[in-house]
Amino acid sequence: MVFKVLDQLIWEAQGLIYRQEVPLNARFEVARYDISTASRKPFNFRHKQETKRRYASILRQLIIYTLRCLDLEDPTERPPFKVSRQQQKAYEDLMAVGDELEDQWKAARGQLPDRVLAQLMERLKRETLRLFMTILRQQTKDSEHESIMVSFLCVLSIAPDGSWYSYDTVTPWLSGLVSISRLLILREAHLIRWNAIEAGVASGLGTIKRR
Repeated sequence: MVFKVLDQLIWEAQGLIYRQEVPLNARFEVARYDISTASRKPFNFRHKQETKRRYASILRQLIIYTLRCLDLEDPTERPPFKVSRQQQKAYEDLMAVGDELEDQWKAARGQLPDRVLAQLMERLKRETLRLFMTILRQQTKDSEHESIMVSFLCVLSIAPDGSWYSYDTVTPWLSGLVSISRLLILREAHLIRWNAIEAGVASGLGTIKRR
């Protein structure tokens, strides 16, 4: 299910760009390579389908790595990264939604009403996005290896024979994570804006009703 919602997030974010539902200035912002230097062109997720599949695969691997590590009850068994409170809470909330989805699916014997399934999948999607953003925004104090992202990249860089993959092999993975991160930042920004609009509409309706 997590793979499915990750694919949906990527697909939705691409749609926002193609339909021009994301402000152009936001796309210029996420396209920056340096915080002090403006980008010359807006971010566009324009790649061959095979490249997009590879980039999506890197995202899936990162999320699965995170979930498997956080699922270990004994922290000493985990790789030596640090888990922030935000990451732990996002992980727990994601697992709670996943458990609820599984329980309802079993209770309905795989015949959940479309509306209920859609609501649960939407919650799962939002919690997955939230977990990814906590990974992306993690601040480290003593070492970059405290970061889940850096830990994942270190593990990914180890070849089957125990040596390190070459720079040419690792670079496309980094490019994939950068591109996917920019894409999902735009998805999150659009979601925040949409939630604010919905809250404003609900507040306005509430005011009308009180009158």
